[in-house]
Amino acid sequence: MCRTYSKLAAISFTLFFSTISQANEVKFNVSVNAGLLNDSRLTIAELDQVSNQADVALSSGVKAGMNWQPNADWNVKLSYGLDQKNYQDFDEYDLFTQQLNMGVERKFSGFNLGVNYLNVSADLDGQDFLALNQVSVYWSNLINNRYFFRVATDITDKEFALFSGRNADNLNINGQAFVFFDNAERFVMLGVGQEWEDSQNALYQYEQQHIQANFSQKWQWFGANQVQLKLQAKQRDYDQFTIQESGLREDTLYSVGVNWQHDFNPEWSIKTDISYKDNQSNFTVADYDETLTSVMLHYSYR
Repeated sequence: MCRTYSKLAAISFTLFFSTISQANEVKFNVSVNAGLLNDSRLTIAELDQVSNQADVALSSGVKAGMNWQPNADWNVKLSYGLDQKNYQDFDEYDLFTQQLNMGVERKFSGFNLGVNYLNVSADLDGQDFLALNQVSVYWSNLINNRYFFRVATDITDKEFALFSGRNADNLNINGQAFVFFDNAERFVMLGVGQEWEDSQNALYQYEQQHIQANFSQKWQWFGANQVQLKLQAKQRDYDQFTIQESGLREDTLYSVGVNWQHDFNPEWSIKTDISYKDNQSNFTVADYDETLTSVMLHYSYR
C-alpha cells in the first residue's frame, strides 16, 4: 500500500510540474540535509513499542518544491520529499519516508482560506509500514503585520501495512495565535487543539487535547541566527482500552525542545536540536521518557 501511494505521489508531482512549467510567477526550490541523530530510547510510538536501547542514526533528506502565484489573490504550493534514518546498531528502527504536499490558498479582504493535501508513506526496516493521507482546510488572518491567527480542521486516514487494527480516521481541530515583534525578528505563539481518532480496533480509539507554546528569536552574529523554544502538553483518553485495576487507559505527554539554526550564507546552514519527552501513562509500556538530539547540515537553492 505504501509503495502504491508513493508511485501515485511521484506521478502527480511530475504531471503538476509539467502543467505549470510554462506559467509566470513560478518559483522552484530544492533543499538537501544530512547529519546525526541520537535517540536515548528507541520507540515506535504508533505501535506502543518502547525499548530500553539508545542508538545513533545517520539522517538525510532531500526536498523539491514550487510556489506558483497566477495572480495577487491565489497561491499554489507543491513539494515532494524523501527522508532516511539509518541506525548504527538497531536496523529494525531504520525509517524511510516519502512525503507529497499540495496546497491552494485564496486571499480575501481581511483573511485567507486554504486547502492542503498531505500524503506520507513510511517503510520501517525496509518493509511497508504506514500510509497516511490528510486533507486540511484552514482560515488565517494577519492584522497590522503583527498579529496572526490560524484555525484549521485536519482530516486524516491512516493505514498500517501489518497492523490493520490500528487503521484509523482522525479529526483534529486546532488553532494558533502569533504575536510578532521587531519586524518579525521575534515572536511568541500559543496553540490549542482537540482530536478524535476512530480506529478499526475499538481498543485504540481515543480523544485528545493539546496545548503548545513557542518562542522564537532571530539575530545577526557571523550570519543569521534563530533560536526556538517549544513547549507542548497532551492529554489522551482511550474509550475502551482498559487497564487492570486502574480503569481506562490515560496518557499525558509533556515535551520541551530547543533548536538553534545558524546560516553561513543564503544556501548553507547548520541546525542543532534537543528535545525531551515525558510520556506518563497507566499503561506501563507507554510510560517512559525520551531525549532526542541532532545536528544537521542544510543546503537550499531557491
